[in-house]
Amino acid sequence: MFTKGEEGPLSLHYGCRHGHQNFGGEWKMLPLPDKQWFVYDSEGKRYGAYMGKDVANNTLQNQTEKTEIDPAIDAVADGYALTADTIEELAALMEVPVDELVNTVNVWNASCENGVDEQFHRPSDQLAPVSTPPFYAIPCIPEILNTDGGPRRNEKAQILDVDGEPIPNLYSSGEFGSIWAAKYQGSGNITECMVFGRIAARELIAKK
Repeated sequence: MFTKGEEGPLSLHYGCRHGHQNFGGEWKMLPLPDKQWFVYDSEGKRYGAYMGKDVANNTLQNQTEKTEIDPAIDAVADGYALTADTIEELAALMEVPVDELVNTVNVWNASCENGVDEQFHRPSDQLAPVSTPPFYAIPCIPEILNTDGGPRRNEKAQILDVDGEPIPNLYSSGEFGSIWAAKYQGSGNITECMVFGRIAARELIAKK
């Protein structure tokens, strides 16, 4: 998978592990220009390339037929995606420079054929060409993932005052005072609710 900026060139490799992004190891949203798109082909639609390999594999395994992903919606008919039989036609629908999109797809496909992603160093087992029509494009739109922040808490789930001292009988868990203030980990909020909720309960019980 790759993303398309308004001017055409690749914007960001969005498939490497957390901690290896080009943002100093922090998990951040894609820096979007005026227009941003996910582009894939009919094979990507069938096997869920835009979902990530592991998610797609699990989805396939959980189906009775184990042949393809059955989408809950028709993205094209419902207006969420564009489709065309050629990259040139798709670029026109996306309102991006045709030559730039064609060149980007050609470079990507060459990387897939050679098994080496020289631009973003994506692992070879994650390289899949965008070559089987029809082709699709889905707008990449910002959204809020979570709301880490708030007051600071210590390892005992105690909320700290401005001097770093615990406030008596005040505890927190989850995103409220999250330890992931700058570097959020996937599923971290649920884990924090469980872990720090347990810690807070243990600390309160110990006071009785």
